[in-house]
Amino acid sequence: MAFDGVVRICLREEDFRMAFGDMFRLLFTLTLLITEVFFYSVIGFQPIVLFLMVPAVLVVLCGSASLLICWAFHFAVGPEGLDCFSVSRSEHMDWSGVASIRRVSFLGLDWLILRERGQSRSIWLPLFVGRYSVLRDLLVTFGDPRCRWDEQLPLAA
Repeated sequence: MAFDGVVRICLREEDFRMAFGDMFRLLFTLTLLITEVFFYSVIGFQPIVLFLMVPAVLVVLCGSASLLICWAFHFAVGPEGLDCFSVSRSEHMDWSGVASIRRVSFLGLDWLILRERGQSRSIWLPLFVGRYSVLRDLLVTFGDPRCRWDEQLPLAA
């Protein structure tokens, strides 16, 4: 594949998972806000409950949920395409089948939406992974240059 006058050949496939810290911060912040408002409206202002017990329980619950989400949902990028895995199913999208890509920020986390050619389905690819530079390099290398991967993916995430 020719890219800016350079021929890049890569045959590797890499597996990626969402970054635990980003997922934990999102879950903890949302659940803390909701539960604090709920407990304040139900039991009133009780500092021990609001500032100690609720956050401590939520740290454990959100940490467990974040670990489960990061473990269960992962994806692989390789020369054949993109493979997304979840607990119940897996999906494959060939590079030639990618019609368009769009980068969005949802709840403070960056995602890449890949729309499949001739299909109504799309894959939401998380960009908050531990090895973002490797992910970006593989997507730019393998992806169809017409989609302009390098413009949609910032150099540093």
